[in-house]
Amino acid sequence: MLSGFGWIWLFGASAWAKPAEVAVVGAHLPDQTDAQAQALAAELEQALIDLNNLDPIQPGQVRGRLSGREALVVEGVFLSPGRAALEEGRVLYQRADFDNATSVLELAVDALLDGLAGAGDSKDLIDALLLLGLSRAALGEEDAARDAFRQVVILEPQRQLDRINYPPKMVNLFSSVREEMLTLERGTLTLITVEGARIWLDGRSQPREGRSLKIPDMLPGRHYVLVQDEGGRRFFEAIDLTAEGQTLKIDASERLIAPSTADRNEQAMQIEQLYQSLGEYAETEMILIAGQTGPETVAVQLYEPRTGTFSRIAEERIRETGPAAALKIATLNLDTYVEDGTLRVEFVSLGAPPLDINANPLLSSMLLDPEPIVEKVVKRRTPWYFWAGVGVVAAGGATSAALLLAPEPDPTGTVIVNLPD
Repeated sequence: MLSGFGWIWLFGASAWAKPAEVAVVGAHLPDQTDAQAQALAAELEQALIDLNNLDPIQPGQVRGRLSGREALVVEGVFLSPGRAALEEGRVLYQRADFDNATSVLELAVDALLDGLAGAGDSKDLIDALLLLGLSRAALGEEDAARDAFRQVVILEPQRQLDRINYPPKMVNLFSSVREEMLTLERGTLTLITVEGARIWLDGRSQPREGRSLKIPDMLPGRHYVLVQDEGGRRFFEAIDLTAEGQTLKIDASERLIAPSTADRNEQAMQIEQLYQSLGEYAETEMILIAGQTGPETVAVQLYEPRTGTFSRIAEERIRETGPAAALKIATLNLDTYVEDGTLRVEFVSLGAPPLDINANPLLSSMLLDPEPIVEKVVKRRTPWYFWAGVGVVAAGGATSAALLLAPEPDPTGTVIVNLPD
């Protein structure tokens, strides 16, 4: 009769070599309907099941793991380029390298302004504008500094600089711009949209009832309106408000994770940012990236959030059977990229394939039209790893039965809490 350690040796490979979890979140193919996207995700899931060491996680389970954090994923896509430039500019400013700080902060402002098209957060933009104004002032460019400070006041009229953290000259310059702006005649902005839609103005959520929202006493200048309806469709517009005020009727028509682009380098960058942001919150070992990279090609790839690395891109030509069939063929060797639950070094590459970020209806719905959070607790037997790790010596040969009869993960995405009997 084998000892407990003998059973561990015999069954160690199967018991401990756990397949890598791979989240399936659909594919980026043009002109997909929601139903087609769901059907393709199911086919990709089955293709991964047929491989040796990959354990696909259904889109429904991914939804459950993301629940309540979808907006953070989208925010990361829209704001991460600008945030990176802001941090670089902040370091340069603190080093008194004002020439380079100005150049980098201008890039940060442009990127963060673009980010307002999908992220209801203007804090980083305001910080970038303030640092840009301070850098301009330090270079003696007072008119340019005032322009940046005016934008800060328009977006955040309450903002002031304290004399502890800022030089008196800078405080006085900013205060003079603010006082000048606050004397201007104000305008009223009226927004009319569908029931249930959320509205962000200048990066701040606006509470409302009914179809219209009236915001009085607004400073004249450029303001930014983002609307998202209950189906995840979005609308964005920059408005140059005057003292006469303005009324805007809004029709949110498209689900946009980020503004679409035809530039292949920008597409690849967007996909990289999307899956990096998704990986931060999806709580899975890997994510499958799949989609059409050109008129005649598709590609698949694995992204590993733990290490922040992308696998080699596996491409396949589109034949008469169409892009969906080509994607399934492209997955055939993905299991060779993985060993012991992680990407093999020789299969790591830089970046993601050029895909249309908005051409994945399943992922767009997951992020922009999330389902309500539902918590469910299920009582289950003592988990298998208790028997494998603690009871193995005492149980001897019975351990193999415990390992073989270990419960499968719940396929519905429900959070399972293991409670001992």
